[in-house]
Amino acid sequence: MLLLGKMIEIKCIILLMFAVWCYPAELTCPDGEWGCLDGNYCIEENYVCNGESRSGFSCNDGSDEDPAMCTKWNCTAGYRKCRDGLQCIDETKMCDGQSWHGCNDGSDEDPAMCFQWNCTLGYWKCQDGLKCITEDRVCDGRGQCNDRSDEDDGICAEWNCHVDYWKCQDGIQCIPQGYVCTIFGYECLDRSDEDPAVCAQFLFDD
Repeated sequence: MLLLGKMIEIKCIILLMFAVWCYPAELTCPDGEWGCLDGNYCIEENYVCNGESRSGFSCNDGSDEDPAMCTKWNCTAGYRKCRDGLQCIDETKMCDGQSWHGCNDGSDEDPAMCFQWNCTLGYWKCQDGLKCITEDRVCDGRGQCNDRSDEDDGICAEWNCHVDYWKCQDGIQCIPQGYVCTIFGYECLDRSDEDPAVCAQFLFDD
């Protein structure tokens, strides 16, 4: 019998008067998946206790968000448990300044915790110690940190642009290489990305 998009083994018992009672066989999930308590479905372990009970990746019976179970659940690698003990979130969402997709209790943006938090690989910590941003946003001319330390001239002068990024001639701004010499407009604040002499060399090197 096909249930919820997966083949579920069904065991049936034929009762007197030809009545038939069917019930799901014991559910066996692959490694990295967790079996919903109704026995009908397996979900990936990183969706267990993620604070979302109505997504397409959740158990229909809500057992993956049961508070009693979640307080005992160990978050999968790369995830961190919120302070209330009921939810696991991706570590890249910690201290990112976006409370709408983090812990329901807001603990992932707690200033005291963020000040001590080490940003995950590929992220950079603002100088105020309260926010992590992706490295490709450092010195991009837009200012992601609340203290705008990611656009500090002193920091940016020493900053090595992210891979596939190009440093403007002012030495303080990085832009994607695909935006250099496009003739569609300037990305660098000093307009060096459309300078004819720069473009002649850039296109030659490319």
